[in-house]
Amino acid sequence: MVEYLPGSPQDVPERLLARGERVVTAERLAELLGVTTQHAVRRLRELNRDGRMLAVANGLWAPVSAERAAAGSEQPGSFIDALMTVLGRRYCLAYRTAAAVHGSSYHALSDLQVAVEARLRSRQFGATWVQFVHRRDLAQLPTRTRRWCGETVQVTTPEATVFDLVHRPDLALSMDYAATLIGGLLNATGLDGRSLAAVAPLYPRAVARRVGFVVEFMSAEVAWAAERLPNMDPLAAIVEGSPRRPVRLIAASSAQTPSTASELSLNERWGVLTDRPLEYSV
Repeated sequence: MVEYLPGSPQDVPERLLARGERVVTAERLAELLGVTTQHAVRRLRELNRDGRMLAVANGLWAPVSAERAAAGSEQPGSFIDALMTVLGRRYCLAYRTAAAVHGSSYHALSDLQVAVEARLRSRQFGATWVQFVHRRDLAQLPTRTRRWCGETVQVTTPEATVFDLVHRPDLALSMDYAATLIGGLLNATGLDGRSLAAVAPLYPRAVARRVGFVVEFMSAEVAWAAERLPNMDPLAAIVEGSPRRPVRLIAASSAQTPSTASELSLNERWGVLTDRPLEYSV
């Protein structure tokens, strides 16, 4: 038996939200309103023009609360889990977005970074750009369930987030900004040394060495404020067993230009070459 939505057509988004329906199809809305699909499509288009419904995928719409519509934006984090469920795609919030969920964000988020198993086109949802990053290893990536934007989301663990930021400084904006976010994670969560070591096998050994260097550097920088700091010996034990050829902090494939060999200094513990201290903000 269908439970119809009472009230006026303009109240449809609020009533959908009250029912916990974060995304709907025109067919579903027609069913709830007791009207034809064509009538529901017209209603969805009218609400879209008013900023009350967002077209989030082919045939899928997300209701926007009156408060958020008045503010001129809707946070995709409030419906991303429902959207991925409807699309049947494994996902998790990652990179800078994951850092923000865990309490580390130097600037207000202007985009959303989502790791997905399938290849999805990045797109604009309202005022927010959503970047879908293809991850073939997503099933092995450590994640947590968290409450964010009033909804339940999947997100990489703080330790996996650290590895992601260092592995892809282009998605972190820069290695300096990755260090800033890692400093925030140290303050917000403390990070766990054994969990960092457990994540390491999912990434190249060179990335593990860069992670060890950045986390240890930032631990010293935020020691005055952090309640606890990670024991880096478990990760160090892993990288000690790898070839000791030095690696550059900024990989040659990075968007950042690496320095020449004559400009570099070597960190003996991690075997990482740097040309300058990391520039961070905390």
